[in-house]
Amino acid sequence: MFIVEKSLNDTIENHTYYEGKEQLINTIQTRFDFFVNKSKVFIIEDYIENEWRDSFDLYYSKTLYSHCNSFVKRVHFISDDIDQVKGITEENYIGYIDLRPIPISQISRVRFKCTNKAFEEFSDDDIYCLSMDTSVNLPHISIKFNSFPIYAQDGMVAICAHADLLMISKYMYKKFNFNNYKLKDIIKNNNFLDTNGRKLPSEGLNILQMLSILSANNYNPIATHFKCAKYGNIDIIDYINSFLESALPVILAFNSHVILIIGHMHNGKRHYVIADDSTYHVTKSFKKTEAHVAIISEDDILKELKQTNVFVIAPTFDRFYFHYQYLKLIIEEYKNWTKKNLEKSDLKDKNTINIKTREILVESCKLKQFLHTCGDDSYESVMMPHYVWYVEGYINEVLESNLTHYFVVDASAHKRDRQYSLICNNKNVVVSFANNSMKNKKQLSRLKKI
Repeated sequence: MFIVEKSLNDTIENHTYYEGKEQLINTIQTRFDFFVNKSKVFIIEDYIENEWRDSFDLYYSKTLYSHCNSFVKRVHFISDDIDQVKGITEENYIGYIDLRPIPISQISRVRFKCTNKAFEEFSDDDIYCLSMDTSVNLPHISIKFNSFPIYAQDGMVAICAHADLLMISKYMYKKFNFNNYKLKDIIKNNNFLDTNGRKLPSEGLNILQMLSILSANNYNPIATHFKCAKYGNIDIIDYINSFLESALPVILAFNSHVILIIGHMHNGKRHYVIADDSTYHVTKSFKKTEAHVAIISEDDILKELKQTNVFVIAPTFDRFYFHYQYLKLIIEEYKNWTKKNLEKSDLKDKNTINIKTREILVESCKLKQFLHTCGDDSYESVMMPHYVWYVEGYINEVLESNLTHYFVVDASAHKRDRQYSLICNNKNVVVSFANNSMKNKKQLSRLKKI
């Protein structure tokens, strides 16, 4: 049964059961300000949500909460003033949130259409974000849109690490057909019990527990410990970028909380899109308005990460062995080679030129298809492994107009190989000049522009 309400206040007052309704209204208004203000109508239905079903079976069915049952309240946000559910269209549908039938931590699953307009300060900028196809099935229509799967912890069954693992599961399943593990799987696969010897109530997950759960589900996780934003000579931002540009979500674990890096933007100074299930780091560490998704500047992120130890965790692909720290050595050789060539050139200000790169882990078949759209078939007949590193070289700024070179590296190569890991094109050339090879010069992007 679908019920139409004309305001957020009426939605919460009429369809939630516990005290503190005013606080819940304020929380939803603050965290989803753009979507609430854009909505003329809210449509409510009882819904069986997988995450809540697991939470209910594991814990909440054993409580005495009088209105607690196996259904969440799904609240659909609609931009047109309609009177019935049949008035919902692809165009006026904004997204939804699920509300748990419990007194606290009611917000559960969140899905909204990806849009830069949700970030008022950056509403005119290009934002690139991890996204997946989301489907909403209604009696008269099936709606599909791009979103990132946000999930908020309840504080008893799922804490921040559980929430991040669930977000990763939903995204990787939809994007790359990985195993779609559930909340109950996370709890059961947690073989390293907390200090109290029990899995519930949850005290969160440590690094080993997260890695164990990801490994058990064939997510091939990589965890790297950064001190003061450094791992040897590798900068944490460069390391994050290598995963993010490859369309892989990145967990940052620091100060007893975890967040996900899910997007970025270029607007003079680089900014990142983060997902925070509890909004703790958004509000406490980065001093931003309470939100599950926020844009944080690189400077603010580095300021925080340089003061502490950080674990960077990311899922990866099978048969991926040539990790970023080994690719970094090849990149340094490329930069030195480029600088020597510049010294021999007639370019002005050649001594102040800065060489920058983008590193993208990509399926070789998709790389060939991309290069073909650029009018470059120099790798068309070249045998490649399933995954390769595609490295773009730039002068001074990472802009399409500044793209000068690109080269391809075997992502399954031996970690100490600096020679045969480089893949030559059909002219036996390793480093290609973009202006010569590409008739239609473009940057490769695996993220969704919103």
